[in-house]
Amino acid sequence: IVGVLGLYTCIRRIGIDAVEWPGAGVLRIALADPNAAMVSAAIRAPGLRMEHRGSSLGELLWDYCIVTSAIQPISAILGLPYSKLWRLQHARELATLVASEAERVAEKAGVKLWRSASEALEEVTDIKGCIPRMLQDVNERRETEADYILGYLLRQAIRLDVYTPYIDSIYLAIKAIEESMLTA
Repeated sequence: IVGVLGLYTCIRRIGIDAVEWPGAGVLRIALADPNAAMVSAAIRAPGLRMEHRGSSLGELLWDYCIVTSAIQPISAILGLPYSKLWRLQHARELATLVASEAERVAEKAGVKLWRSASEALEEVTDIKGCIPRMLQDVNERRETEADYILGYLLRQAIRLDVYTPYIDSIYLAIKAIEESMLTA
């Protein structure tokens, strides 16, 4: 492993060893090791759009965490892909509130973000044809990544004494959906 992190794409698994790229997202990467350039070249080979974000994996991870915590759970709860979700005024408002809470957690943790949460949300919701992973998990009755994404934010919020009622609420809603899948 050479420390490559790629985010902000819409890649969907369609088989055991096959994926498709239905959206038009940018593969944003951070390279933690100069030797990772070969991985970057391999990713570019099929013509995928890619943007380097330097070597700050943590900065890119926090940006991803903020966006993912705001959009994926709401998408899964409503059963809508990003582009349709963003057209709904109340869903958009809820996602913005969740992202703002996550941004406050990051700032309290001392993370210097490279863009605002609202800028990140605008980019991701502009990706057409993307069915988010959490929505795929709910549709296929699998456990979601809520514990890893929202759970992480909630643990950090508690540790840093940041009030996050919207993150708490969507986390509980997703966990209730997971629980209903197990008992149905």
